[in-house]
Amino acid sequence: MVLVVALDLEHIGIHLNNLTEIKVLSGNQTHFWNDCWMKNHGLLKNCFLRLYALETSKNCFVANRWVLEDGSWQFKWAWRRHPSGLASEDLDLLVSLINSLVLESHLDDKWFWSLDNPCVFSVKSLSRAVQLFSNNDPDPPFIWNP
Repeated sequence: MVLVVALDLEHIGIHLNNLTEIKVLSGNQTHFWNDCWMKNHGLLKNCFLRLYALETSKNCFVANRWVLEDGSWQFKWAWRRHPSGLASEDLDLLVSLINSLVLESHLDDKWFWSLDNPCVFSVKSLSRAVQLFSNNDPDPPFIWNP
């Protein structure tokens, strides 16, 4: 049912990934490639297609790839083969984007809803967004079920 709702919402221009924000704290609940956790970059699997193709564990978490070892933060990759050529350049860019991230292993990652203050998801705020994006279409492509 949620998938159907998401598809209907995308049909009217509401992309749920754009309305949520992840604050990565431990990195244990946020997927490295498949969650939108880097502000203004979208899904990393879409930004770094060559690297994603080389990844052996596509559902890994941020904490699986960015680890504290011997007192310093380091990447721990799981490539099918080491990136070369353009993939190597992509890797340099990805490393520069994440290099300043510090994880807090004792805190859970948090998801925020960008349509409402205090950033807590509510059906009411989603309903308002649907009404806003559908421009009060007399024959909307969905049925709202409160």
